Amino acid sequence: SYTEWFGKAREQVIGAHLSEVLGEAAYRAILPEVERALAGEQVIFERLVPYKSGERFIHVNYIPDFDEINGRVKGFHAFVQDISERKRSEEALRKSEEWLRAIFDASRDGILVEDDELIIYVNKSYTRLFGYDSPEELIGRHVSAVISSEDSERMLE
Repeated sequence: SYTEWFGKAREQVIGAHLSEVLGEAAYRAILPEVERALAGEQVIFERLVPYKSGERFIHVNYIPDFDEINGRVKGFHAFVQDISERKRSEEALRKSEEWLRAIFDASRDGILVEDDELIIYVNKSYTRLFGYDSPEELIGRHVSAVISSEDSERMLE
């Protein structure tokens, strides 16, 4: 995968300086993390990085490689994952949740969402209908807080 991202043969990558492998723009983008790894720190990060084949989101774990004899850092191992698709999915989910929340908030109908019998969301219409000042008064409470005792058992069924 690594050689495909950079459009280089394995032989061109092994032994080459990181800036030659990544290209100057990508190398400059991650230089602070590279320097920390060379100082002996394990570094984990996610970043949008420009590659030859276009921008990619990557997850990187740099693990310093210490010289066994004198304990100095002689380099590092880099474990790189392309997480572009995961990041695109996360962004799509975030936008979808924002859209749904906007619809719920604009609704004149009272809406309550529960998870495992705990209230996780109520819109402002719901709070007005039942005499509460704000949604925060209900979020985190058991659903029985908003159900009459006669209906509680039936609702939980």
